[in-house]
Amino acid sequence: RRGWAVGAARESTHHKEKVGPGGSSVGSGDASSSRHHHRRRRLHLPQQPLLQREVWCVGTNGKRYQAQSSTEQTLLSPSEKPRRFGVYLDYEAGRLGFYNAETLAHVHTFSAAFLGERVFPFFRVLSKGTRIKLCP
Repeated sequence: RRGWAVGAARESTHHKEKVGPGGSSVGSGDASSSRHHHRRRRLHLPQQPLLQREVWCVGTNGKRYQAQSSTEQTLLSPSEKPRRFGVYLDYEAGRLGFYNAETLAHVHTFSAAFLGERVFPFFRVLSKGTRIKLCP
């Protein structure tokens, strides 16, 4: 099953394992160490099921786009299938927005109270053949 997700996670969200580019497991860790591991191009897979943790993300599960968090699961029907996403966090206002980075069309926005906790980037791939590329 091909698919991916990008978004943000609370610092307290625990991660079961980090996966290298070839799909091999490289140990365990938590979100507080995620910045170090992201620089080494490793992705984190959270320990708990997606709907039981503090993650807000947009992605695909096969061909369908969806937005998902601990309190929301929404099928999305973007007018164009975005190849690049812009992710914008307004921490004070409690908003995390996703946009088509090429057209600037709005895709989805989550509302959340971050409760004074740090928020980190979240990336997930569902299969070995799926890639996520970070662009400035």
